[in-house]
Amino acid sequence: MLWPYLMVVAFNQTEALRKRGFFRTLFFGLPFLILSIFLFVANISNLSQTPEIEWYPLPMILLGIFTGFAVGFREESVFRGIQVNIMTDKYLKDRKGIFRIVAISSFFFGIMHMSNMIIGASFVLCLGQSIYAFGVGTLFAAMYLRGDSLWALIFIHGLYDTALSAATLFTATYGGDMLSSLAQNQEESLMSILTTNLFSPIYLAIALFLLRKSKCEEIIKKYKSRQ
Repeated sequence: MLWPYLMVVAFNQTEALRKRGFFRTLFFGLPFLILSIFLFVANISNLSQTPEIEWYPLPMILLGIFTGFAVGFREESVFRGIQVNIMTDKYLKDRKGIFRIVAISSFFFGIMHMSNMIIGASFVLCLGQSIYAFGVGTLFAAMYLRGDSLWALIFIHGLYDTALSAATLFTATYGGDMLSSLAQNQEESLMSILTTNLFSPIYLAIALFLLRKSKCEEIIKKYKSRQ
């Protein structure tokens, strides 16, 4: 978790880690938060009912939780904490500029997931992940612009990633690196990605609702008051 923080410092965006609005930002992302909690509870429940499941000892489980949240910290620091804030200084002048910030940051957030090809995931699988990540990115960028709290995004993102990877993070039965596990289960993962991509239009719709005209005017006014 050190290098993302060093990047935030290098790009002079440490203010992003000090902004308040944690619970306000959580409220804006309530649908995604509920989804993350549901996935976490469902996956833990399914694992608990699996015969002969071998759980990691508590220190390893805690390390797994740290690993999941470290992913959230890394990606939110880079794509919202740094990228959105840098573009805010350049483009946050009108609603069109806000949409540009959301679209560009979400595009690069999505493209980043194509890097899973390095560990053996197929192009189609990575493309599906990237499309889904773009949808999530639009929601997270809108949440950040409205709520200000990077830590709230880190919490939701970390919980979601931990929930998705519960089997590999918490059990020796399925243990191992989460990306390697993804590459080894191409067909199952592809079906999962295709299913979860059904949520992408919902994320986009929520993002557009959060960034309706009156709220964009509030975002611009708030930004100008800080200059």
